[in-house]
Amino acid sequence: HTRYGTVTGVQTCALPICRVNAGRGGLIRRVVLVVFLVLLAAAVGLYVRAKPLSEAHSLSRAARYRHPMADVWAVVLDVSKYGEWRTDLASVERQPDLRGHEVWREVPKSGRPITWETVETLKDRRLVRCVVDADGPFGGCVTVEIIRRDDGAIVTLAERLKVRDTFFRWTNTVEGRKARLDAWLTDLGHVFSEEAWIADLPKDLRDPPKPKEPDVGEGVLQDGKSAEE
Repeated sequence: HTRYGTVTGVQTCALPICRVNAGRGGLIRRVVLVVFLVLLAAAVGLYVRAKPLSEAHSLSRAARYRHPMADVWAVVLDVSKYGEWRTDLASVERQPDLRGHEVWREVPKSGRPITWETVETLKDRRLVRCVVDADGPFGGCVTVEIIRRDDGAIVTLAERLKVRDTFFRWTNTVEGRKARLDAWLTDLGHVFSEEAWIADLPKDLRDPPKPKEPDVGEGVLQDGKSAEE
C-alpha cells in the first residue's frame, strides 16, 4: 500500500492534508482576484468622475479683489516678478523678444518648463499670452481680463489649450487644472495681503460675501456683555 500515486508521470500526494492545502490555495487565489477586481473598478470609477482633459481644453475662473484695478494690472503685467509671488514657480527666465512681443520661460517647481509670449495687450483690461513651445505637451493661450469695480477689481483667468500629448491628457484632470488657476488667483491676492473670492464666472462675484456673524456664546448677551454684568 502507498500514500502517493502517479498521474501522467507526475507523483501526486493522496494524503488528506494535501487535498486541504490544495483547496486553501485555490481559495486564496480567488480572494486575491476578487479584491484586485474590486480595487480596479473603484480606481476606474474615480478616474472617470475626475474628468480627464479633452484634446481641446477650455476652462476659466474669476476672482474679486479689494484693491484698485490699476494696482492689480501692474502686478499681472510684470512677468519678471512672477517668481516672487507665484508659489508654483521656481524661476522666470526672460527670453529674446519674438515678433516684437515679450517672451519668457516659466520654470515650475515640478514639471516641464513652458515658454510664453504676450500676443495681445489692452492696457488695464486684457492680456493674451500663448505657449511658444511647439514640442510641449500642449499649446494654446491664457487670457487675463480685469473688470473695474467701485470697491476693487475682478480678474478672469481663462485657458484654452490644445493638448497634444496623450499621456499628459490622461494624467491630468479638469479639477487639477481648476486648482492651478485657483492657486494663481489666490497667490495674486496674497500680493495685496488679502484672500481672493473665487468663482467660475464674474457674474457670480457681483455681491461680496457677507462677513460671518460671531456666535453668541452661552451667558453672553447680543451687545457683547456677559449675562452677569
